[in-house]
Amino acid sequence: MKGNSFYKNRFVYISLVLLLIFALSSCGKKIRIVDPVELGFSCAVYYNALGGTVNKREIRETYYEPGSFLFMPSGTSNMLIEPIREGYILAGWYKAKTDILDENGKVIAYDFKAEDRW
Repeated sequence: MKGNSFYKNRFVYISLVLLLIFALSSCGKKIRIVDPVELGFSCAVYYNALGGTVNKREIRETYYEPGSFLFMPSGTSNMLIEPIREGYILAGWYKAKTDILDENGKVIAYDFKAEDRW
């Protein structure tokens, strides 16, 4: 019976130590959200999925350093995943669009120019 008591005390001791480590490690500094402009990323690019989503957002705002390459959203992980819209296939990215409106002023479609294709 003495052996069981040893293991029980050891288990309790290890559990308390792990709990203490977990508790102390979670008491760090408050996380501060850094403005990308403060880090030199002053060029904002807006990826608009036009009803679809890019990382669960219809419009994804991404900052780049001046003179750096822009990244086309692709793949299924990281910050810029390929956009998803049920029933649609991504045909390409464009730098500009023109809204096509109905008689009530509601956007019903978009027009793209070939020279604006990215």
